[in-house]
Amino acid sequence: MDVKEFFDNLAEHWDDDYVPAAPERIAAAFFACPAGKKVLDVACGTGAMFPELLAAGAAEITGVDISTEMAKRAEKKFAADRRIKVLCGDVTKLSLSGFDTALVYNAYPHFMRKELLIDAMARALKPGGRLTIAHGAGKDQINDHHHNVPHSVTTGLRAAKVEAELWDGFFKVDAIVDTPYFYLISGTRL
Repeated sequence: MDVKEFFDNLAEHWDDDYVPAAPERIAAAFFACPAGKKVLDVACGTGAMFPELLAAGAAEITGVDISTEMAKRAEKKFAADRRIKVLCGDVTKLSLSGFDTALVYNAYPHFMRKELLIDAMARALKPGGRLTIAHGAGKDQINDHHHNVPHSVTTGLRAAKVEAELWDGFFKVDAIVDTPYFYLISGTRL
């Protein structure tokens, strides 16, 4: 099973446990999204972060997800909002550029080759653009949650300081949060 197939299978019930305006999503959105910016929401799923990103001041959002079913649901939920565009595809293989900020929320462990993600984000963001990777839980909780997920679909989260080393040469990391309750790495494109 690959990541696309795994999330296609989960899409139908993905929003069943959705909690509007969860504090950790709001915090990630406000940190990642300066007002009036063109935002790339990577692994957007069904669009859970779209309302938070708009509330944080995003002028335009492009959501990308590798799962056809997740992308379809996001597109359908937000079809009436012209500020939002949803693409289906592997973000590491798409030709994206011109974004002010990019957010990967609750999805980082599902990028099997994280160096490809960091490279793709460096290409997608304008110089000085901000990349933020965040989770609404700490690494131990995320790793425990993924314990029974196939190894072909997830990798363990390492300490944020260790993960941030992958960003060298692409981004200047200026924020790291690695607590039992929240995980965040953020920096600006060199």
